[in-house]
Amino acid sequence: MRVQNPTVKILFMAPIYRSGYTGANGLGKTLPDYTAALKGLAAANEYRVVDNWPAFNAENFAAGGTYTGDGLHPNRAGHQYWADWVYDLENS
Repeated sequence: MRVQNPTVKILFMAPIYRSGYTGANGLGKTLPDYTAALKGLAAANEYRVVDNWPAFNAENFAAGGTYTGDGLHPNRAGHQYWADWVYDLENS
């Protein structure tokens, strides 16, 4: 991508909060572990990572809440909230 457009802005989206999240998977890794690995990869390649945990957390991403019906997938309001979150991060 950068060969064709050297000024392109590349964003990696870190995992979002999951309602009922219990921690480590079968490999002993947590979502924050994956976010940390993603941040390391991005830093090594001069990419940006959007850490979504501050936007989507237990307080505002509970199942049946304003932003999700199932505690994982954003609904229409959740997608708008997410878009506004990323826009604000990139334009502040």
